Amino acid sequence: PVKYRVVFASGSPIWVPFLERLVSDPRFDVVGVLTMPDVPSGRGMKLQENTIGVTARELWVESEHIKKPHSLRLDSKTYAHEAQETYERLKWLDIDILYVIAYGNILPQHILDIPKIAPLNIHGSLLPAYRGASPLQQVFVDGLSETGITLMKMEAGLDSGPMIDKQLFKLWFSDTVADLIQRVKEHTPKWSLDSIDDYVHGELDEE
Repeated sequence: PVKYRVVFASGSPIWVPFLERLVSDPRFDVVGVLTMPDVPSGRGMKLQENTIGVTARELWVESEHIKKPHSLRLDSKTYAHEAQETYERLKWLDIDILYVIAYGNILPQHILDIPKIAPLNIHGSLLPAYRGASPLQQVFVDGLSETGITLMKMEAGLDSGPMIDKQLFKLWFSDTVADLIQRVKEHTPKWSLDSIDDYVHGELDEE
């Protein structure tokens, strides 16, 4: 069977289970990871590596394929060299899918154009509601009784692009944001990969 070449992009430690599930899934070959730069931390302000990057190395993603650019804009005044290097590496990796969840930087069009099949994003709401930041938190502010996750094809705008599949979660009176995040971490990684596989095989349409 074909193994799809994937680059995983995320900046938040809470989404490590998605990377772990992706690496262990025989349908996919994780050839690279895109995450946020190391940041000074602690009393000595030593550089602390992003947990996604640490996990990727532990899961045997090769270090030179773990990129942590400050910017992906080729016209960035400060970080154009990082953006160019990352762009060239992603092109060289010859990827089928860019799999994104809470990456933290806007992905410009030249990056979205790299994967041969699609750039795909996991978004923490039932789109088209709650585009942008903090979708998991906002449903509690608004007192909703259900929420969900959307798998979508990415476009250059913030959370714009056609929807592919949705996963529903009931919200109970006693639920907290932490409860919802835990449920997502437990149930969404496998669901998302099954949905991506269905989409690749033409069994799910873009909306």
